[in-house]
Amino acid sequence: MNVATQTFALGIKGLFFPSKTGEVAPPVSAPVMPFEDTSSPDKIQVFVSDYLLDSLTYSIFKATNISESLKVVVPHTAVPAGHPLELSTTVLDLFFPGMVAKYGKDRNVDVQLDVRGLDSFSAKEGSMAMNADVGL
Repeated sequence: MNVATQTFALGIKGLFFPSKTGEVAPPVSAPVMPFEDTSSPDKIQVFVSDYLLDSLTYSIFKATNISESLKVVVPHTAVPAGHPLELSTTVLDLFFPGMVAKYGKDRNVDVQLDVRGLDSFSAKEGSMAMNADVGL
């Protein structure tokens, strides 16, 4: 903690984890975080690391059933007719052999995506990236 005439700075280094399974560190290491950006005139500054985001999302997925609400259905109508990658058994058979044999040729397919986990956050100025464990 840093207290001065015009500033109050508080640094917190923590790890979120589900209490039932115990502490599991995320795949990134905790970085050295600044108290303030002296080149910025902003009075309130907040710094968040990839470490915090990784441990927070890991804990949320392990401690709750949030993955049940992170299901997205992409209907076959989302891809314009005639597009080379339309959602049909014939096109998807190229990626998932056996679809035509099981379901027939040129049948429409709606795809459901289930987000099962998020990790490996990387946040830089102007961009953010992460890995997702997705069921199809």
